[in-house]
Amino acid sequence: MQISFFDQLLGNKQEAIGAYADIIKRNLSDESSLAVAVNNLVALKGPKDVSDSLRKLDRIKEKGMQNFQLARVLDLKLSSKQKEAIYANRVLLLLHANKMDQAQELVATLLDLFPGSVMPVLLQAAVLVREKKAARAEEILGQHAEKFPDQSKVVLLARAQVAAAASANHPHIAAESLAKIRDIQHMPGTVATLVSLKECAGDIKGAAAVLDAAIKWWLNSMTEDNQLSVIMQEAASFKLRHGREEDAFHLYEELVKTHGSVEALVGPVTTAAHVDVDKAEAYEKKLKPLPGFKGVDVNSLEKTSGAKHVEGNNDLNNKHQPNIPKLVVGEVFMLSGKSCTQSYA
Repeated sequence: MQISFFDQLLGNKQEAIGAYADIIKRNLSDESSLAVAVNNLVALKGPKDVSDSLRKLDRIKEKGMQNFQLARVLDLKLSSKQKEAIYANRVLLLLHANKMDQAQELVATLLDLFPGSVMPVLLQAAVLVREKKAARAEEILGQHAEKFPDQSKVVLLARAQVAAAASANHPHIAAESLAKIRDIQHMPGTVATLVSLKECAGDIKGAAAVLDAAIKWWLNSMTEDNQLSVIMQEAASFKLRHGREEDAFHLYEELVKTHGSVEALVGPVTTAAHVDVDKAEAYEKKLKPLPGFKGVDVNSLEKTSGAKHVEGNNDLNNKHQPNIPKLVVGEVFMLSGKSCTQSYA
């Protein structure tokens, strides 16, 4: 079991799958090791061959029970986290198999079996989303975040992802959820997501406020990995895009003073052309000449039809709705004679 698990950790997926399958075929008298092998094999295979994975999990359920319930001996031997991971994998497989009634019943059981745990709530939300009840999923996730503040981060992230998905299209709820996670508020990824969500919701003023708050935070930050220039660049681009040329120009000008790169110089030239032509020309003179363009006749170039537009996708300009992520798939394993649990996102 330990060698199989190490193969799994090292990325030797096929070797681990073969080893777990061999352990299961041996029909061990050690029920807990069999349960671990079954669960790890199911987790490794994921959505592939769902019917076979469900049959394998049936081997470790209580005999004679119509609904899935772990065998009594396993209920005594396995830890609460191990049992929760096995049940969670069962629900995920049922969702992949589109067996919604069974998934609903099992999730309802998990809420009673593991009160106060975050996993049953995430699974309940996943079932509701599949049933096209995104608003209800957002509601229960919000309630759980308020009731259990120590679990709020992962729950609010899940709520934001559900709300931002095309099936829900609630960007204001997604933004509200992210805004409640204080320790990631000013990270570039969070800032970019919040700005995009607020733009989708038509809250341009709110999006600008997010960028301004992030700039202020990074100005006062003493961290080595300071992201101020990244945030300022995006803030200037945003303000230029929304007709705030003067604000954008001041941000670009500050970037030139602090960094002085050619990339930073382009900003003041393009923005100052809208508000101060003299300054635009002054900054333009600082740009390095492009190699091979000395002999270009600008007047003749202006008389041409110009470059032809080429159809294609521009990821920077297209607004993509985030997809609902796959929920955590739990892995249960035995290591050094002790029961341990691990989950992969």
